[in-house]
Amino acid sequence: MVKTMDEIKEIVGFSAKWNLGEREGLLWLKDDAGNVYEEKVDTPQELHLLVHLLQTEKPIFYHVKDHYVSTSMEHISEGFCRG
Repeated sequence: MVKTMDEIKEIVGFSAKWNLGEREGLLWLKDDAGNVYEEKVDTPQELHLLVHLLQTEKPIFYHVKDHYVSTSMEHISEGFCRG
């Protein structure tokens, strides 16, 4: 099944928090149209990984219906994107 662009959004911003009392995290992803999507994060390791990915990769895509993020295809050993 081919996904439509309505289901895949390019992420241009994010915010993250870890609730120490509840031991859960939240991640907010903002697309280029200004829509914000909220995702629950189960572990601090998962939050750390997602924040690192969002800070170092570009572009990042959010798959709305499936609730996951992805990068574009990269060459091996391309390194980090700073931009």
